[in-house]
Amino acid sequence: MPNVSTGALRRALKNFDWESFLQSAGLDVQERNGEVAGECPYCHHKRTSFYVKVGVGIWKCHFCNESGWALRLIEKVTRCTTQEALDRIMAHRTSVYSDDEWEVVEEEEPPPVIELPEGFHLLAESNGETAQRYRAYALTRMTTSQIVEYKVGFCATGYYRGRIVVPVYHLGSLVNWVARAISATNPKKVLTPPGNEQYSYVFNLEKIWGHDTAVVTEGVFDCLAAGNKAVATFGKKITDTQVNVLIDAGVRHLILTWDSDAQQEIWDNFNQLRMAFDSVLVVELPTGADPASIGYNGMVELLKTAHAPRRLTKDSAGTMNAEVEI
Repeated sequence: MPNVSTGALRRALKNFDWESFLQSAGLDVQERNGEVAGECPYCHHKRTSFYVKVGVGIWKCHFCNESGWALRLIEKVTRCTTQEALDRIMAHRTSVYSDDEWEVVEEEEPPPVIELPEGFHLLAESNGETAQRYRAYALTRMTTSQIVEYKVGFCATGYYRGRIVVPVYHLGSLVNWVARAISATNPKKVLTPPGNEQYSYVFNLEKIWGHDTAVVTEGVFDCLAAGNKAVATFGKKITDTQVNVLIDAGVRHLILTWDSDAQQEIWDNFNQLRMAFDSVLVVELPTGADPASIGYNGMVELLKTAHAPRRLTKDSAGTMNAEVEI
């Protein structure tokens, strides 16, 4: 099928019949008050600890603590691929929206084909001394469960040897990956695949889908340290395409956690962002620190200090100072 925008998928989810879908899979569920609640497809607990938010597709079981978004749930229930789950959702769209409103994008040129680097191995499926060395480094930046969930791997041979690799997916398709050197002496800290269009996507889209607030970080390792409702923009800027992706996913409020050296970029982006979102707040990180170095617990506390951006001005010595809060 042609590429489907996040906006088209979001509108299709408004019309997806979760009650009928889950009941047809043999699950004891009922719709009530905007939610489908009942038996969990993961732990099969039959009380109403499991629920799906109708019209959005985010779901959670309070008994086994599994949670996620629409495509993952359909994959689990029907044992299908992500593409098949996407096809199923789009097949249930109704005539509520005209054909023009369904943003099915026919590419004039096919998007670049991104493949994992030569020599890539999944960390979760690798053993031995070599794998243990890469795993030890990965665990300084993420948890064991994140290694599995994000399909993190490594390259011990080839051009990308000596690197941890984090794949980046968009609606089930591999669109990018980030290969970070585990040695501090490597002159090229981060590599990405040639021809990638990373500024057309955000990392971790599925985790913020359907939520009105997103924490915005620069890199994928920062994102992993900032919690489940964080995304990464692959740099100190949010492009127009990334803004549209976030809006289509339902985001209305942003909290920027870019590095301490990105205050000018925050201000440069602020006027654009406040036109697109209901609120834009910033978190001031310590000088020289980023979310990855601060860690999850530290970021939880820092996020509580989020405030409106401050205009930067120069003093007589040419030093930039943050004086005016907008």
